Amino acid sequence: MSQTWSLPISGSTALSSSRTPINDAAEALRTLHSGTSAPSSTVAYMLWADTTNNLLKQRDSGDAAWTTVAVLNDTTNWGFLRFDGSNAMTGGLDLDGQQLILDADADTSLHASTDDQIDVEVGGSDVAHFTATGLKIGGTADHGTTPGTNVVSIFNGTAPVGTLTNGASLYTASGELTVIDSAGNTTVLS
Repeated sequence: MSQTWSLPISGSTALSSSRTPINDAAEALRTLHSGTSAPSSTVAYMLWADTTNNLLKQRDSGDAAWTTVAVLNDTTNWGFLRFDGSNAMTGGLDLDGQQLILDADADTSLHASTDDQIDVEVGGSDVAHFTATGLKIGGTADHGTTPGTNVVSIFNGTAPVGTLTNGASLYTASGELTVIDSAGNTTVLS
């Protein structure tokens, strides 16, 4: 497999001596410059099939470094999201705190902009929050020790501090389910 790229051919080179560089360049393109080491001559966005590591790599925009874009010989979809209508995907999808937008006007999403918390946004407002300690549905979030308003909280552990406005909290402790109403009154359900 060729990695040689000696085009363009300059001057009045005879066709017979032009054939080898043209064939080498065509072979390099046809095989994605495949080889056990990187091609010696590179350009921005160039592809290289790194046969030593079984990786497809692409040169960055400044032609300074190689970026791995796929695993060679992967018979599925190289880890990319598919555009053929199927939901098959290999590998993980790291949103790194960004939103996963779910609707056309971009106001319904899943996001994790707060560390260790997943939020569900509908119509531009967060309506549910998942944390390591529980789930809150509707209303506003807690602020310090002040509970949110118009919210149902479900969590495991200690009873919340304060009272809720137009909301209720459910929590479990010692295997019992307790409801706290908006006035702070508790009722054990189990």
